[in-house]
Amino acid sequence: MSATAGSDAALQTLAVDVTRLATATVAQSDQGVGSVIDSAAALASAGFGTTVNTDPSTATTFTITTVDTTSGAQDSQQFSLTDTTTLTDVINNINTQFGGTVTAALTTGTDGRANNRLQLTANAGLQLRLGDSDDTSNFLTSSKLINGVQSGTTVTSIGNLGVLRPTESLGSTTARVDGGALTGTGTFEINGVSIAWDSTSDSLNDVIGRINASDAKVNATYDTINDTLDITAKDTGSAPIAMTDTAGTFLQSFKLTGVGASTQTLGDTATFTINGTSFETQSNQVSEIVPSVTLDLKNTGTANVTVTQDVDGALEAITDFIGSYNEIVQQLEAQTRFDPATKQAGVLLGDLSARFITTSLRSIVSGPMETQSTTSEFTNLASVGISTGRIGSGVVTSTQLQFDEAKFREAIAENPTAVGNLFATFSASAALTAGSPDGALASASGSPTSERREGRYEITSDASGNLSAVFTPTGGQPGSALTGSIGASGTNETLIPGVTLTAAGTLTAGTDFVDITIQERGIFVRINELLRDVTSATGSLVLRQQAGDDEIRRLRDQIDRAEDRLTVKEESLNRKFAAIERALAQLQQQSSSLASSFAALSGTG
Repeated sequence: MSATAGSDAALQTLAVDVTRLATATVAQSDQGVGSVIDSAAALASAGFGTTVNTDPSTATTFTITTVDTTSGAQDSQQFSLTDTTTLTDVINNINTQFGGTVTAALTTGTDGRANNRLQLTANAGLQLRLGDSDDTSNFLTSSKLINGVQSGTTVTSIGNLGVLRPTESLGSTTARVDGGALTGTGTFEINGVSIAWDSTSDSLNDVIGRINASDAKVNATYDTINDTLDITAKDTGSAPIAMTDTAGTFLQSFKLTGVGASTQTLGDTATFTINGTSFETQSNQVSEIVPSVTLDLKNTGTANVTVTQDVDGALEAITDFIGSYNEIVQQLEAQTRFDPATKQAGVLLGDLSARFITTSLRSIVSGPMETQSTTSEFTNLASVGISTGRIGSGVVTSTQLQFDEAKFREAIAENPTAVGNLFATFSASAALTAGSPDGALASASGSPTSERREGRYEITSDASGNLSAVFTPTGGQPGSALTGSIGASGTNETLIPGVTLTAAGTLTAGTDFVDITIQERGIFVRINELLRDVTSATGSLVLRQQAGDDEIRRLRDQIDRAEDRLTVKEESLNRKFAAIERALAQLQQQSSSLASSFAALSGTG
């Protein structure tokens, strides 16, 4: 037996006496589902579960030996098999070759059907030894005589010889379904869940896989020894498995029809006593009797279960939290500090998000838990030994937490429930406010289990009962939309987990608001919500990153525009330079022309 207890379980000792464990209902084919062995057919096609290896070009062999238990004398007989040998031939050959000292015959199968196991019987004083290292045939294995049932001088096949072949399609003769191959397609139901089958494409293995993957809450298996289809309920208890053919004859063909004592063994309930009081349950996992304690019954017998506080586990968790908190605060301080000696500033100096996180964490760990109670014994971390140290102690800086283990142990021993509430309690109320126009809802009640912040859900609805809810925390940003539906005068418990929404008698399109008001919220719950707020898609860190990305994009745009202007200016200057170059070239050409003209004039004078 094992047991687990919740944080609010009472400290106690339970004397448990288990007299019966719960078991599951099993439905089993009332006979083998494969055809019995065909002793007149060639061995390879006779219907053995493991095909006998025969070869048309050469004989294979197996050996049977008798040993005289008094003298030790042995008589080994080797038997040859060809591709035309039948089981009847093998039986006749054994009887002939041993000359009456060993008798082979077919006997009833494990399910009572005639002629579906092979039995070898030796005369008194003889012991049978099956097989030899020189054997080339697997006949003794295929006939299930190896490891067979031995009784005195008799050896009998351990299971039926003729069996179903679960990998062959249900409509083929090679599947060897007793009563004939299935035809067409069909469906059957198990516990109200419909399972389809196709005789052309599905084997028994395919259908078993489909059953096990369904929501029928059963496990199906094929028993190769007894040649049966077994269906076992996943849940324990005495409830029967409901099965019926809805189209076709699958269940009938696999001998599971006639649901009742003939095919089903109903499961048992668990019976036990706790502190002398008798109980009976459908399951071996018992969680509804002792509040916040779950018993897992594994064996019959007695045991004492003692529920004590896991103080060491709590100490480890608190120590881990303090270490993580101090590390985060130290990193934030390092990144937001200005060092006057080195004139170096942290990369987050002046960053509002970093400052908000630091201030909020300090406020939560130094302040009281959120509660409307005026009688709570422990309302802040200092009351259980977690603080920044005694004033003036000088042990640590005022931003680092330290842990007074003795004070914590004293508090948890005095009132463990109150200590647990200080860290992890949460309760809130939900109240409906009608919008304009009013929506489909008439009331809201309960306490949210997934949303731990104060705020408002805006729920829009249409006349068909389709709902869409968006939560906006107080002082925060709207979250993603949640969707659901509701019927007239019906309820919805999933749109806002923990809150039951009730619809009006007539559904109308409109808007309703559900206001969430915090009544109690522990320190760790507040820290968790703070971290979720700053790291969520609409949190301050993401928004700060988005703002930084926007600023980077703006600067890049400015750079791109400046580069564009420089490019235009460069192109303009290049054009002007080219024009000047052309003008200079023309002037040089004109100068050369004038010089030539002057020279010519000088020559003629």
